[in-house]
Amino acid sequence: MSFDLYLSYMKRAIFNSLLFLLSTCFGACRNHIEVKLFWDTAKKQPKEIYQVLSRNTTIKDGPFESYFNSGKLAVKKRYDNNKLEDSCILYNENPYYRSEQLYYKNGLREGIRILFYANGKWKIIEHYTKDKLEGEYNRYDEKGKIIEEGQFKNGQMSGQWIFYFANSTQIKEKVNFVNGQELGYYESYYQNGKRKSDGYYKGEDNMDSLWHLYYETGELMEDAIYKDNWENGLVHTYDKNNQVTKEILYNKGRVVKYSDFVKHIFTEHPENAKDLSSNEE
Repeated sequence: MSFDLYLSYMKRAIFNSLLFLLSTCFGACRNHIEVKLFWDTAKKQPKEIYQVLSRNTTIKDGPFESYFNSGKLAVKKRYDNNKLEDSCILYNENPYYRSEQLYYKNGLREGIRILFYANGKWKIIEHYTKDKLEGEYNRYDEKGKIIEEGQFKNGQMSGQWIFYFANSTQIKEKVNFVNGQELGYYESYYQNGKRKSDGYYKGEDNMDSLWHLYYETGELMEDAIYKDNWENGLVHTYDKNNQVTKEILYNKGRVVKYSDFVKHIFTEHPENAKDLSSNEE
C-alpha cells in the first residue's frame, strides 16, 4: 500500500469515527425526555423540571430543579441513572437564601457539606464519606465565630470536642468522645477563663472516678468520687482558704455519714451503707 493510499485510508477512518461519536451523542440526547410539573393548572408556575430516560421514565438522569410556589428556586441537583451525583444546593424560601450545599457520589453524600445563615455566613461545615459523617466538624455563630469544633469517625463523634461561650473566644467545655459516647477526661470553664470542673466520663452522662469543682476565682470548691454517675465514697467541700467545710460519705448516691465542720453537724445513716442495688429501679 502506497503512502498516499494509506493517508487517504486513515483520513476516512478518522472521519467515520467522528461521525460515530457525533451520532452517539445526538442519540443519547434524544434518549432523554424532559419532565415539567407545575403548581398551577395554567402551567405557568413550575414545580419541578428534570429529565428521565425515554426507555424507562421512572429513571431520573440529568439536571433536576424544584421551585417554591413563589417561583423561587428551591433545589438544584443532578441525577445519574436515578442516583444523586455531584453538587446539590438547597434554598430557604423566606427569607430567600442558599441554606445548604453538599455533594453526592453514586447516590451517597460524599465530601463537604455546608449549611448557611441567611446573611451568607457559614453555620456548619462537615464532611461525609459514603453517606457517613467523617472528619472535621465546625459550627459557627451568625457573626462567623466558631462555637463548636470536633471530628467524626464512622458517623460517630470521636476524639476531643471543644465548645465555646456565645460571643466569645473563651472555651466553655472540652469533651472526649468514643463512638459517640462521652468517654475520658472532661473539663469545663467559667467565662473568665478559670476552670469550673474536671473529671472523667465512663459513658454518656456517666460520671466516674474523681471529680473536682472550682470557685469562679480558681480555688478548689469540691472533690468527689463517682461510680456509674452516683457519688460513691468521700466528698469534700472547701472554702476559698482550702479548708474543709464538709465531709460526706456516699454509697451509690445515698448519705452514709455527714459532717459539717462549720455548723458542727454530724450524722450517720448506717442503713445506707448496705448494698442498695436490690432496691434500685
